[in-house]
Amino acid sequence: MENRTTKTKIILYIILLAVLILPFMNYCFGFITSKSLSGWKQPEVKPEFSAKEVFSTDFQNQYEKYCNENVGFHNDLVRLRNQVHYSLFNISMNRYVVIGKQGYLYQDLNILDGVLGHDYVGQKVIDEKSEKIKQLQDTIKKEGKYFLVVLAPGKGCYYKEYIPDKYFKLKQNPTNYDEYVKAFTEKGVEFIDYKSYIMSLKDKVKYPLFTKVGIHWNKYCVTLVVDSLVKYFDKIYSDMPKFEVDYSVVDKNVWSDENDNYDNLNLIFHNKKQLLCHPKTEFISNGNNNRPTIITVADSYYWDVCWLRFGADYFQHSQYWYYNNDIYYSDSQEPRKTTDEGFSFDKEIKQADCYMMLFTEATLNGFDRGFVDSLYSYYFKNN
Repeated sequence: MENRTTKTKIILYIILLAVLILPFMNYCFGFITSKSLSGWKQPEVKPEFSAKEVFSTDFQNQYEKYCNENVGFHNDLVRLRNQVHYSLFNISMNRYVVIGKQGYLYQDLNILDGVLGHDYVGQKVIDEKSEKIKQLQDTIKKEGKYFLVVLAPGKGCYYKEYIPDKYFKLKQNPTNYDEYVKAFTEKGVEFIDYKSYIMSLKDKVKYPLFTKVGIHWNKYCVTLVVDSLVKYFDKIYSDMPKFEVDYSVVDKNVWSDENDNYDNLNLIFHNKKQLLCHPKTEFISNGNNNRPTIITVADSYYWDVCWLRFGADYFQHSQYWYYNNDIYYSDSQEPRKTTDEGFSFDKEIKQADCYMMLFTEATLNGFDRGFVDSLYSYYFKNN
């Protein structure tokens, strides 16, 4: 009996020693590589030794942060901690991810800004922006070009009923979306309101237009939007490619781009099952190589539009200006920034046939990120 007790203690000691030593050994030799965590965070930098920083304790503090982030199995341990909190206590360890009723996930901005209006910019800003857009649209149209504003739906308003009750006890302001729609309508701005369109379909469609665990609209929703955009531009331009859609494809697999909010929780186990429509889409070329070109300034919702090849296959050439900063081209050109040396805003604007802005309700606080002011300067100050 005594020998058995001794053996048990030795085994437990070895296990404890392994638990303590293995992370350090993996940190030193890297014999096991952990899967990287989802989301973005500025990596902690290993500090350089200096007597001044040692005496101020800056060196120690930064080195501690660096070691904590780079200790062996760090990412696996983070996932284990997150899984325990999520599975046992229904707690999100990502401060930007909100767990709603029945397991629906939200970004906090979808609720605080999109639904409660905590980022409301004020009527003066909205009126001034709307007036500039209207002036630009009228001027640009005289050149035979077009400038379209698109408002996208947000998950916060689409699944408002699953938002935790505590949020509705907070102060509610007018939302930028509601006030922009009013201003655009009053001033005659040409825009497409896909939020109201998608909300009108919510109780009519058989399959959801947002997933439970995603941030953005799903494949079904964005296909409906692209189909609508094609019909809009078909009225302006002739001899354009046809957009063919097969809505009969249904499965229970949540695709990676429809699962981004869940991925940001950084859990061990994955729940990617929900009955969804994943349409098959294709642009049918008619051989027209003189199609218009387009510049689209948009938030991350436009990535899903790009993946359906709206810019690449419908237009002759397209540029996606992500938040009016990073530029992605439909051809093989390397991405660049609008702040890069040698970039010419005037040149790009002059060469494009059409401009479009697409933003969702949670990013409408300064939604154009300066594009309207730059375009206004180009048309009214340079000419």
